[in-house]
Amino acid sequence: MKTMDLQALIEALDRWGADLSSWPESQAKAAAQLINESEAARIELTSAQRVQQLLDSLPVVSAPGALKSAIISTPPADRWQQFNQWITAALWRPALAGALSLLLGFGLGFTATGGESVDDPRDDVSLLAFLSSYEAYVDEDYGLQTNGPVEEVNE
Repeated sequence: MKTMDLQALIEALDRWGADLSSWPESQAKAAAQLINESEAARIELTSAQRVQQLLDSLPVVSAPGALKSAIISTPPADRWQQFNQWITAALWRPALAGALSLLLGFGLGFTATGGESVDDPRDDVSLLAFLSSYEAYVDEDYGLQTNGPVEEVNE
């Protein structure tokens, strides 16, 4: 026979109620053995029996006829339609959130610089730190000659 601890008894009382005759046979036998051996188990059973008595003393309230007929007349939802609504919502909501955040990022990026590129000499200095040679930088960006005297470029 299966043994039962106090926690399992409490869970079984919540699941099947305080009447052990309505329990599955193996569970009822294990619970009866625990109740015979443990004072805490007897207290839990007594508490569950009191709750059951209070619930049984409450009046039974039935639903109004209009509510019953409305529930019965409501057709069951089409499973394909429910799936279609779920999948479309699952796809377009994250895509919309990503697109909006991307647009917000572009908008903030362009307004921060006034919508145009700003030539800042500090950028040139920081780029020079990572280049292998100053001549390559000057030739590439400004079209200046590095062999001999530097000429001005008219733009």
